[in-house]
Amino acid sequence: LNEEDRKTIKSINEMIVTMKEIRQRKANKEIEKNPKRKRTIQGECNDENDELEEMWIQYKTEREVIEKRREHERKVSELIGMKIKEILFDSNIHKWNRNDSEFDSKLKEHRHVCIIIEDNNNNIFGGYISKEIGIVKFHFDSKSFVFSMKRNGEYTMKKYLLKDCGY
Repeated sequence: LNEEDRKTIKSINEMIVTMKEIRQRKANKEIEKNPKRKRTIQGECNDENDELEEMWIQYKTEREVIEKRREHERKVSELIGMKIKEILFDSNIHKWNRNDSEFDSKLKEHRHVCIIIEDNNNNIFGGYISKEIGIVKFHFDSKSFVFSMKRNGEYTMKKYLLKDCGY
């Protein structure tokens, strides 16, 4: 994460701690007024604090995903010699299942497409296609290649040029 992101995360963390402390003080005052409801009031306070924690965890996770994507984009941009302008398809956002996927429709008729795949073992690999992606068949493209970005937890940028196999 960059310095600005770290400062933002620290500020949000401090804000959540403060909010939880304020909520606990409010609960303590309510309990003083009505000690018979102590268990209910404290339970409600704990539930609200748990919700804050969940929101915090979700935020940090989203920031980590964004930072990881930035790092992947930077490394791939260096490899292909171009800046990545937009993400056409993200399996976390778009439909990605066997019988109903948006993958092909999102990439069709685009050129200079880079596909990045992260498997369940955190290996990262992909490919680059410079020509427009059609719907019927692949036309050999001497500028296209596949690559390995991360293997067994180590960044190992390797580029493999494609050979014309006459398909």
